Order: sequence, then structure tokens, then C-alpha cells
Amino acid sequence: MPDAVHAFRSLVLAPLAVLAGCHDAAPAAPVAPAERPALYFEPDTARVRLGESYRLQIRTRGQRSLRDIQIWVDGGDAVTVDGIGVITAMHTGLATVRLNATADGVSSSAQAHVVVVGLSIVPWYNGPYGVGARVPLTWHVYSNTAGGGDQRVRWRSSDSAVVAVSDLGLLDARAPGSATLTAVALADSAIRASLPVSVVR
Repeated sequence: MPDAVHAFRSLVLAPLAVLAGCHDAAPAAPVAPAERPALYFEPDTARVRLGESYRLQIRTRGQRSLRDIQIWVDGGDAVTVDGIGVITAMHTGLATVRLNATADGVSSSAQAHVVVVGLSIVPWYNGPYGVGARVPLTWHVYSNTAGGGDQRVRWRSSDSAVVAVSDLGLLDARAPGSATLTAVALADSAIRASLPVSVVR
């Protein structure tokens, strides 16, 4: 009888113990956060309103001394940047600010993506417009660092007897004179742009 009990334990209980142990595996080790690069901007993305200035802080991993610092804007004229990382928003749009420097004798680089928050209006052709002209307007709302955002706007005319504009941005030249068309982003009423319009006979 003892031999039968021993055999039962070996054949049945031992495999069950192994299976039960499968559920008691040690938890996976936590993933360590990614190490900062030797040189970086903080923040590495920024939203700036037209006409405003903002400083991108130049950071290093650890206490590293920097030499031969070069900062410039790569492509476009949306922002300017000075030698210590202060950007000034000049035009609505996107920009990439790049940095090269020598950190403890090692050449390193960094970049930051900047959006100048705003709204740009582009007429199909520039005026003045003749009475009766109907001209589609295009526009783009910049509200995030990918260069996009909610593109819906609300239009209004300072003098709809001279020129009106539809909800879809269709300019309607009605009478000789001057007026200003204004588009306001529905998602943020602080984002707006104006277009002066002249209408001639």
C-alpha cells in the first residue's frame, strides 16, 4: 500500500505542483526609462503665438561643459532664434530649431519642433477684385506641433455690402470699396487672421 501511495504522489500530485508553479513566475523587471541624450532642448516641442518669444533651454546629461554652440532654424521663416535659444515667432507655421555643440570634447546635436500658433489665409489670386467676382479662399489653422488642428473657422466681413464671405470661405465682391475679412478658429477664438479686400468696378 505505501508503494501505491508513493506512485500516486509521483504520477499525479507532482505534475500538478509543477503546473501550479507556472502561475507563480516572478514579475517582469520594470523597463528603465530612456536615458536622456548628451545634449537636448527642453522642451523639445513648443507652441508659440505670433509675435511672442520663448526660450528653449539647452540641457546636457550630467554636468557637461559646452563649447562651440551653434543654433539655427532649419527651413522656413516661421521663427528666428538667437545664440541662447530664444525663439521669436515671426510667421504662422512650423519650424525646426537645431543645435550643435561640443560637450566635454564630444560633438553633439539636438533639435526642437516649434509651431507658431495661428491662422493663415490665402486667396486664389490677389485683388483688387471686380464687382461680381467670386473667389474661393483657402486657409490653414496651426495649433499643434504636427502643423494641424481643427481647421473649422468662422468668417465675417467688416462691410458685407462691399464684400461678403460664405461659411465655406467664398469671397463675394458686391460693390466698389474696401473691407476686411476675418477668420476665427472655432477651436480657439484667439487664433484668427484678417484679409484686407479692395473691390473695383
